[in-house]
Amino acid sequence: PVPAPAASVVSAPATQASVEGVEEKVLLRPKNGVAPPSERRLSSAAGSKESVRRAQLAANWIDKEIRKLITQIQLHGQLNARGQHTVTYGKLFAETFQLFEALSGTLRTARKHQVVHFEGEMLFQGTSDNVEITLLRDSIPDSTIETYTYAQAKEVTAKQGKGFGTKSLQNSQSRCHVCTKIVYPMEFVGAADKAFHKVCFKCSTCSTKLTATTYCCVNDQFFCQTHYNQNFLEVRERAHMLFEHHTQHTHT
Repeated sequence: PVPAPAASVVSAPATQASVEGVEEKVLLRPKNGVAPPSERRLSSAAGSKESVRRAQLAANWIDKEIRKLITQIQLHGQLNARGQHTVTYGKLFAETFQLFEALSGTLRTARKHQVVHFEGEMLFQGTSDNVEITLLRDSIPDSTIETYTYAQAKEVTAKQGKGFGTKSLQNSQSRCHVCTKIVYPMEFVGAADKAFHKVCFKCSTCSTKLTATTYCCVNDQFFCQTHYNQNFLEVRERAHMLFEHHTQHTHT
């Protein structure tokens, strides 16, 4: 039995469980029922049908990454005495670094859901190459928006574009600069410390789709290179030419 928590906290609905001897810790919640930011579920921002749909897409994405992880461990691992597939992190990374956006983050999320087991908190290429990863489950059920947290969604899609500001990346519930709706990790792109949905990140003049490395920003407005040149550089050059012409005319 799980010991009764202190009076200031209550235990989460999930009970203590064990898979092949690996225990899952009981999550604690504040007395008022509000989860800390790191434990907020994808469902916490789901209100409209559209937000529910997008939260479910995020859950489906994580399911896909974990199922891909299961397949790769089975493909590159070896069976141990218990008949479980095991593989070192170094080998798994070498074989799959082009398949995952964030292998270490996907492993952490999979461990929290008792799909794999490994020692240590975070795995790093080089220093963690000899850490053994054990596959505990061969499949997972389809998830709902209650299954994963924002932090887990961010871990699984942790690859970051050069144009995305640090402060925005650290905010797991960033809102789109254009439509103001929540941006889920697989949807976002960013620039100038602002978050965008990929479909919202467009040139203000022609609506051409922008990327984190192909935009120009002036006063929080974003442009493609062509219209930045037309709207600003050419105007600046004409003003400079007029100024030079006026200066020459004054001195003559």
